[in-house]
Amino acid sequence: MRLFTAIELSLEAKLRVKEVQLQLKQKITCRSWQSLENLHLTLNFLGDANEASVEQLLKDLSPAIERFHPFQLGLGKLGVFANERRPRIVYLDIEGETTLLKEMQSSLSGVLIHYGYDEAKKVYTPHITLAREPQNSLDLSALNSEMPGLEGNWSVDRVSVFQSEFQSGRAVHTILQQYLLK
Repeated sequence: MRLFTAIELSLEAKLRVKEVQLQLKQKITCRSWQSLENLHLTLNFLGDANEASVEQLLKDLSPAIERFHPFQLGLGKLGVFANERRPRIVYLDIEGETTLLKEMQSSLSGVLIHYGYDEAKKVYTPHITLAREPQNSLDLSALNSEMPGLEGNWSVDRVSVFQSEFQSGRAVHTILQQYLLK
């Protein structure tokens, strides 16, 4: 059972991200593009979880999340993981109340580390994945200057734990648990 914690985007933010993807598809070729239904802001990737411990894990995450109040996030500039010459992932970075976002992610990591998840030790870079494996190097400065201003702020009022399964060659994300921010 592959799990991750994430924040869902508002419909308006998802549609704005799709607009960016459509513009990028005219400029770059990638192996795959993130689908509208799978757009999200990952907090922690748990990978393969021990099914016997999932119920307790979901209980333990609750206080780490529910102590936070709703906050605002927005869409930022284009970025890549790896580097511009050999990019693996094309993404949009996140703006807005990112200090709260990082505190929340760290709070979750504090719980997950007790379950043996090494991802909890990594430096967190908040982003929304747009595409994977571009075929050529990218000039981020040029691409960002060609993109119109990104308006797509949304209110974060919940965090979800998703199960990710591969069906018919594509990832399908199903919500296992949602936690409301108070």
